[in-house]
Amino acid sequence: EADVPPSRQPGGDLCRLRTGDVAGASGRGPAVDGPDGTPLRQGAADSVHLAHRSAGGGGAGTGTEKEKREQRMNDITTTILKSINSVIAGKEAVVEKVLMAILSGGHVLLEDVPGVGKTTLAVSFARTLGLDTRRVQFTSDTMPSDILGFSVYNRDTGNFDYKPGAVMTNLLLADEINRTSSKTQSALLEAMEEYHVTVDGQTYPLPEPFVVLATQNPIGSAGTQNLPNSQLDRFLIRTSMGYPDAKSQIDILKERHHENPLDKLTAAVSREQLLSLMNDARQVHISDPVYAYVVDLVTATRENEFIEL
Repeated sequence: EADVPPSRQPGGDLCRLRTGDVAGASGRGPAVDGPDGTPLRQGAADSVHLAHRSAGGGGAGTGTEKEKREQRMNDITTTILKSINSVIAGKEAVVEKVLMAILSGGHVLLEDVPGVGKTTLAVSFARTLGLDTRRVQFTSDTMPSDILGFSVYNRDTGNFDYKPGAVMTNLLLADEINRTSSKTQSALLEAMEEYHVTVDGQTYPLPEPFVVLATQNPIGSAGTQNLPNSQLDRFLIRTSMGYPDAKSQIDILKERHHENPLDKLTAAVSREQLLSLMNDARQVHISDPVYAYVVDLVTATRENEFIEL
């Protein structure tokens, strides 16, 4: 963690930036901790929305409207976190990061060894957010058409009809994304960056919201290959879960002795509520010194002789 220098502390608040959670080389959307260590909201891919509660700073609208909006957002996010933490034991910080990325309109890459709950975390978010969800288990024979869809000739009309692929959904669970070929991995580039896909010269918009929760095994594991930098850059955060502590492992064993906690998860929000939360996140006020610090940090990583792509 790198502390923001005093000259970069708007309103006197101390923000701590976790540079290890930034995916890609563009420096988009670093995670930020507030003065009490509680993670604040993250930035979107194209404009860095670092949540900062500076003295006197705030979003649009009157004080009462702003307070109501913040309270509503806090209530809903608390409900979402509580629901997911009932399944994912001892990983509250990881759950918060993933939720912040989703509210920022970003994509998430979970990287870790098999068996630590990456897929369980992704499925928990899918069920809790109440979104249309599709899951793809990436293997060496997964084809781009499985992701994007394909066109089929219709003899009745004499035209080609588009048959949507797995990408036509709100929440795409891309399991073990680095086990497939580069050709299939590249099928997601357009969708993740531009939120539409092109098949046989026709462009089809993706539904809103569109979020990719991808998992990958460590490089060097059987059947894996590196994701290209262009693919990594599409993810807002790349994080790992790690093994749970001893107490959490005991809780996991007890909870799953008779039933699977995933079976009890229900939608905590609707699609419309989630879109509203994402809009609220974009209204968070950011002071100019915070923007300047982000640019300084990114510039330093680009110009450092010991850092390269």
